[in-house]
This record gives sequence, structure tokens and C-alpha cells, in this order.
Amino acid sequence: METRLSSDTWRAVVGALKACDVSLMLPRFNFSSELSMKSMWQFLGARLVFEEDKADLSGLDSSRRYVSMVIHQAMIEVNELGAEAAAATVAIPNTPGLAIATPQRRQVTFIANRPFLWIITHRSSGLILFMGRFAGQ
Repeated sequence: METRLSSDTWRAVVGALKACDVSLMLPRFNFSSELSMKSMWQFLGARLVFEEDKADLSGLDSSRRYVSMVIHQAMIEVNELGAEAAAATVAIPNTPGLAIATPQRRQVTFIANRPFLWIITHRSSGLILFMGRFAGQ
């Protein structure tokens, strides 16, 4: 199913959904991820901000700064009350002498009886906000 999933097949699945009552037994689970976004920002055209001699972030303070890394984190928790999801992206300026601690990923133990995909969408636009796969341990 996952290899055949595309924007067209997703729209077809969502378009075919009908309102009905559902009894759902879904175990609790947590998922989190952390990605380096520096190369993506550079690919999208934000190159100068990473170059020490060309970046100008002097509006932050009086010193000459440039961005050293960009990190994106996302998390979701599903339980009996529903789903809670959050995401954040931070661009970290160079700061001489400052050690950046990498957040530790949360270890999750979760038992399910079959693999599944989970998707959270924006209701009015249909935009996929979060998407993941559970395929076992």
C-alpha cells in the first residue's frame, strides 16, 4: 500500500470516505523525529545565511552572525483522548564558545497487531500535516 501511495491515490481514498460510526481499538503510541534542514534550506535558495563572510544577521545583536544549523523536530502522541501533534524548526546562529546539546530522542515501546500508516490532515485544505508508518519493532 505504501509504495502505491501518491497524491492522486490519497485524494481518491479521501474522496471515497463516507461518514459512519466506528469502534476503533488503537493502542497508545508516541513518535518523534529530528531532521537537519540545512541542506533543504540551501536547496531552496537560502545559501548566504550559512556563509560566515556573506550572512548578515546583525539585526539579532551587534555581532556578525550566520546560521550554523537548522533543526526540525516533530512529535505525535495518540491515546484514548485523541491525538496531539507538534512541530518546530529552529535556525541556530553561530555562537562562539556555545556548545549545542542535541536533544535525546524518546524511546518508545508499542505493541500493535498489524502494521499501519497514520496521517493527520488539515480539515479545510486537506493538506497532510503529519504522516508516519508503524510496521512493528
